[in-house]
Amino acid sequence: MAGMPSDGKASHSRQPMIGRVVIDMLRLLYPWVDAGRPVERDMITISKPGFPPVPCSGYSGGSLPGRAEPAGSRLIRLTGMDVELLKTFLEVQQTRHFGRAAENLFITQSAVSARIRQLEDELGVRLFMRDRNNIQLTTAGQKLLHHAEAIIAGWNRARLDVAISDDVGQHIAMAAVPNLWMIFMPEWLQRVQQQHADIAVSADDLSAELIIRRVLDRALDFGFVFEPPRLPELEIVAVCEFPLILVSSEKGSSLMEALARNYIYVDWGADFSHQHARLLPVPPTPAMRVGLGAGAMQLLLTGTRGSAYLAEPLVRSAVKNRKLFRVEDAPPVNRRVHALYRQDTDRLPVIQQLLTMVDRLQSVSHVPEGS
Repeated sequence: MAGMPSDGKASHSRQPMIGRVVIDMLRLLYPWVDAGRPVERDMITISKPGFPPVPCSGYSGGSLPGRAEPAGSRLIRLTGMDVELLKTFLEVQQTRHFGRAAENLFITQSAVSARIRQLEDELGVRLFMRDRNNIQLTTAGQKLLHHAEAIIAGWNRARLDVAISDDVGQHIAMAAVPNLWMIFMPEWLQRVQQQHADIAVSADDLSAELIIRRVLDRALDFGFVFEPPRLPELEIVAVCEFPLILVSSEKGSSLMEALARNYIYVDWGADFSHQHARLLPVPPTPAMRVGLGAGAMQLLLTGTRGSAYLAEPLVRSAVKNRKLFRVEDAPPVNRRVHALYRQDTDRLPVIQQLLTMVDRLQSVSHVPEGS
């Protein structure tokens, strides 16, 4: 195994990255895992008396030494097939259809059914209620869902960690909510690449709920969201802000005219919804609701007449080039971006280094200290 000394044992000074990531993930999900010891041999084996078997991610890095199997205990084993079983379970849960899941996984429908049966047999429970084309998760399936997502995310994270080249100092996994990707993420990532060649960044666009869950599960190092939760495990840092402005496809529109003609409501989050209702004199009846600001902008730029509250950095060029027009008497709505990460993260110096780079971006504003 790569990274193992010649005597076949892992170095106590530098545990293989894949082992550390997977063990950290399992310790979170299953607290009895002793993750403080180095990984050895060819199979991770975790036991707890009276606990049913749970398939985990496909890591074959060793067993936890010093963990004898108590009488009557059930074993959790990590095998490559278990990863495929969990991926199949997640695909069926998402599509709610065995045939479509098979197409997405590039396998036969009978293979999907066989994998689900195998997973149910290993767990000793039914995961899906099948009634013709109506496929729903059972209570047990709902319980497995969060663990399966965390295990697959952790496994993907582990694969990325061990795949990076030796000249890269660290691998950082992060995500941002989709509405931030067209505002400052490309500029920020470009600066990270230019100024920190020793840091490999994996970036994704995920919902706020998934970002929070994966940060808690250690599958992500940090994430950017609009409205962070107040959880004791998380550190929350305000990193930047930008105004949402009302723009129209029609020149010279007043606030009331813009809201009355094909107003497109963009979902910028719960706080925007509250400010939107408080600031506007008459609650508008939207002609359309969209989830992405970039989608609403594209509609206005490609012939759809109307107006929408959009991020000023997003529409700056279109307004300058007179393709869209700011509604001058419409009040702006400020949106603040927060970073969140675990308080006990072992990558805090790197995370803080990357977050300070957001302050220097031209597309967003710095958040004053103490605000």
